[in-house]
Amino acid sequence: MSSSKPFSPHWNAQQFAENTAATVLYTMHLSENEPVADWVSENVEEITGYKASTLLQRGWWSEQIHPDDQQVEEQANQSLLAQGYLIYEYRWRFADGSYHWLRDEMRIIRDPQTQEVKVYGVWRDITPEKSARLQLIEQEERLRFTLQATGDGLWDWDIENNRIYWSETNFEMLGIAPTPESEITFEKWQQLVHPDDLKRAESHIGEALKIDGDKLDIEFRFKHADGHWLWVACRGQVVAWNEHGNPIRMLGLHTDISERKDWEHEIRARERLLKQLTEQVPGLLYQFVQQPDGHMYFPFASAHILEIYGVTPQQAEEDAWHAASNIHPDDLDEVLASIQRSGESLQLWRKQYRVILPGKGERWIRGEARPERQKDGSVLWHGYIMDVTAEREAERELRLASSVFKHTHEGIMITDRTGKIIEVNPTFTRITGYRRDDVMGEDPRLLASGRHSTEFFSEMWQNLIEFGFWQGEVWNKRKNGQIYCERKTISAVYDDHGNIEQFVSLFSDITQLKHQQQKLEQLAHYDPLTSLPNRTLLNDRLYMAVEAAKRNGSQLSVVYVDLDDFKPVNDQFGHATGDRLLEIIAERLVKNVRKSDTVARIGGDEFILLLNHESVTGYQALIKRLQKSLQQPVDIENHRVAVSSSIGIAHFPQDAENAELLIRYADRAMYAAKQSGKNKAQEYNELGGV
Repeated sequence: MSSSKPFSPHWNAQQFAENTAATVLYTMHLSENEPVADWVSENVEEITGYKASTLLQRGWWSEQIHPDDQQVEEQANQSLLAQGYLIYEYRWRFADGSYHWLRDEMRIIRDPQTQEVKVYGVWRDITPEKSARLQLIEQEERLRFTLQATGDGLWDWDIENNRIYWSETNFEMLGIAPTPESEITFEKWQQLVHPDDLKRAESHIGEALKIDGDKLDIEFRFKHADGHWLWVACRGQVVAWNEHGNPIRMLGLHTDISERKDWEHEIRARERLLKQLTEQVPGLLYQFVQQPDGHMYFPFASAHILEIYGVTPQQAEEDAWHAASNIHPDDLDEVLASIQRSGESLQLWRKQYRVILPGKGERWIRGEARPERQKDGSVLWHGYIMDVTAEREAERELRLASSVFKHTHEGIMITDRTGKIIEVNPTFTRITGYRRDDVMGEDPRLLASGRHSTEFFSEMWQNLIEFGFWQGEVWNKRKNGQIYCERKTISAVYDDHGNIEQFVSLFSDITQLKHQQQKLEQLAHYDPLTSLPNRTLLNDRLYMAVEAAKRNGSQLSVVYVDLDDFKPVNDQFGHATGDRLLEIIAERLVKNVRKSDTVARIGGDEFILLLNHESVTGYQALIKRLQKSLQQPVDIENHRVAVSSSIGIAHFPQDAENAELLIRYADRAMYAAKQSGKNKAQEYNELGGV
């Protein structure tokens, strides 16, 4: 072989090779069916670094082929002989020792004149193209592995031809078999999208298809082959436009986000539950952060922050000063200082202070939070704050009540619903003589004096049960046995369900007042000399007796008694003797009538007897006993004194039907008796209507 031009005078191969960069022409002849190089273009040295003569050495060319491609060359020779034409690629070592990728194209041609068989070939250094192609393959392989690893499905939308290429992952994601060309139509895509999401998805796609449109980024549901709905994130963008500016190709990914959506749903459910819980919990639940630069905010604050600080959770999340601005000016510095101390020491923060809220005025709040330092140097507190205004007011009232309980002049006794004593105050001890330990758990009946009937206490309890209140006077007995009177008020205390829980009894010792009242009553209604009822009390009793007799259809008698010759006793023996005589006369009158009858002194030496229906039937015998008893002599201060009596009698209803007339008629009858000779008794009905 030589480096002369090929035998065809029409093929200017040398000129072609020289004008074609990195391209080498050569010819070979067949020797025992094996191609043997006999000519190569002169630019081979410039390209490979080898002289042409070196390349034409038999077998030398094959020796420079990469070991991994030796078998490829053997197969290529066989294919060339079988087909007469061959194109193949292999690596070949250049003079600098580097391997280059060559694209070798050979064709067997028989000379029509000489019938000589020649192999004409041309190879080209395709290393840059091969590297780019291999790099692209590697990138595609990496992309494929990445998509497989992430589970993302690649889609490629040929908009003009309405074809959407789906990677295998997309089909696997939806549980459907891939189409032969791994393609679907836009209409098929629409059928797979959830009806509730379709309009929104199409709207986003429409925006992304605009020339200045944003990248596509939307979430919607695909229908799985088994019927359930699968959440996917669809991201993509237009990558090609035609000459008219219309989009013709869009590329993107599908990501299965069902698990994330489930978590989001779970998180939202937990957030709703947390919101419901925090709304039910009184006061503010919160997280508070103080950053290294001093900025403070609430990452989380329950809705009650509006009631505590007068700001919304959003305002508090933005800046804590929205809330701090409502802290009372006199308390603000100390509150901030306490936060600073807690953040530095990481000790529990606890503070009670005031806020001033629009429409509410000054309120007291109390907070408690536990701090923890974060990686960025900030401090995070978890805590709560409550409005304690009512609590402080209750404490104040409790202190006041405790003071009143201890220092009031009224005795206080508290019992449970069964009536057992559970608390008493010091005044209770002062009044009753019983110490607190003496009465705890005891029944109040230990104070009973025995003066009240069972009916009295039954009525008391009935009022307490029905109305929750009773007020009245009770005679009780002190520890030393002394009887005393108390004015008592008992009130029932109810629980949240309206059931009686306790009874509170307040009482005052009115024994002295009672004695004074008795003295006043004695003076107002009783004769101071004889202690008999006076005219006032007689009128009251007579009025009530008449009314009762009218209701019962019974009888009454009024007996008017006037002493005869009483004035001479006073004149002869003095008023002291006269007074003593009146006392003895009063005693004799009382002894001769029933306890249910009334004997009254209405003045001077005049007495009136009110006889009830039981005494009326035997009144004549009574009158005789009275006359006999009253005229018995009396020894007073060594003086024997004797008087008689003139008596007048009027009957109800025979003589009169009202109290005033009964007394008047009895008086007339008495006067008539005195006129008739003294020591006489006269009935009004015998006077003939005088």
